[in-house]
Amino acid sequence: EVFSSVALQSGGKFKYSQIDSLSSHQPLKESLDLLEKAGLIYKVTHTSANGLPLGAEVNPKKFKAIFFDTGLLQRMLGFDISNYILKDDFETVNKGALAEIFTGLEIMKYSNPSLSNKLHYWHREAKSSNAEIDYVIQMLDHIIPVEVKSGKTGSLKSLHSFMTSHQSQFGLKISLANFAKNDQVLSLPLYALGNLFRNSTDYDTLDSPASYISLEKLPQPI
Repeated sequence: EVFSSVALQSGGKFKYSQIDSLSSHQPLKESLDLLEKAGLIYKVTHTSANGLPLGAEVNPKKFKAIFFDTGLLQRMLGFDISNYILKDDFETVNKGALAEIFTGLEIMKYSNPSLSNKLHYWHREAKSSNAEIDYVIQMLDHIIPVEVKSGKTGSLKSLHSFMTSHQSQFGLKISLANFAKNDQVLSLPLYALGNLFRNSTDYDTLDSPASYISLEKLPQPI
């Protein structure tokens, strides 16, 4: 029941109350913890992200839960991607959630395997200024906000809001748009996210993310 609910709640804050079960809260929580320990899901925990380490300001009661595999997620939701994979006008109602999950999985894939890595997001819940950042990551001693878009365009209001309130030097936009850099925001195509982490061979010798987040280090489109 919990495993199925993770699929249904993809892309949003996980709520035990939305699990279709007669069980009480505690066994549902224990089941989710077991799924996480088994590597079948990852928790994306809320952090205030006011400083490092990011885990120092987490709220364990606020989190998202993402599948370990986007293909299995689609099958569980009854979606046959073989009918759409060659179409140019591919659209699906959960495309945004898929892009967000894929990004989270890529971040985990390239994380240091010797560390206990966690995914984090940021959310400001205010009546007149609601904002959310899909992922918040650490590069060197800097906090980098990551906003994911499932198309080529989209507002970056939350990203700029975070960068202003947290005085971030850089931000990342992951989307279907091409490689680009606009002021302090680097835009990467969804398929090329891994290049950002693969370029970290000289990571420990860098003085700032300015030299790390660089278009010159990324492959250019043909």
